[in-house]
Amino acid sequence: MPAPNGSTFDGNANTSPPTTAPYRPGVNDFNGAALQNDMRPGRAPDPLTMPTAELFNSTAYMVVSACKMIPSASISVNAGASPTVAFWTTAANKITTNPFTTVRNAAGDYSITAPANTLPTPNAFPKASLAVALGAHNYGVSAVPITNGIRVTTTQDGALTDLSFRADFY
Repeated sequence: MPAPNGSTFDGNANTSPPTTAPYRPGVNDFNGAALQNDMRPGRAPDPLTMPTAELFNSTAYMVVSACKMIPSASISVNAGASPTVAFWTTAANKITTNPFTTVRNAAGDYSITAPANTLPTPNAFPKASLAVALGAHNYGVSAVPITNGIRVTTTQDGALTDLSFRADFY
């Protein structure tokens, strides 16, 4: 079970040995979602006033399911020759400063990486969206995984073009 006030997105101090590598929670982090109520006389939980094992187990499964679907991190990039990070966030609580390195490989082509073991192992392709006022053009954005990060390309009228974007790591 994760440490009090901890998140598996930060690692797990209660594993043996403790781990600092982030990961998405699983039912093992909730005692296998197999808690049982104490049914000895006078000890059974009153579902009107206290959590029951059934409630906790159901909540554990819901948390695990939700964490499969949420991004482990998001970043908003102001595109250009020297890109800047407008906003960023991670599911981890211990990451308090921007962990991302954003590099412009060429016009409309960006690599965004974090140090190894900063984010959980990806469980899906990243997702990106443009942050531009759309006009009479055809726009495109693509995000693919790379080692310790993602690569985002943005196009306008079929040509790689610097367009600001937001990207989600999964």
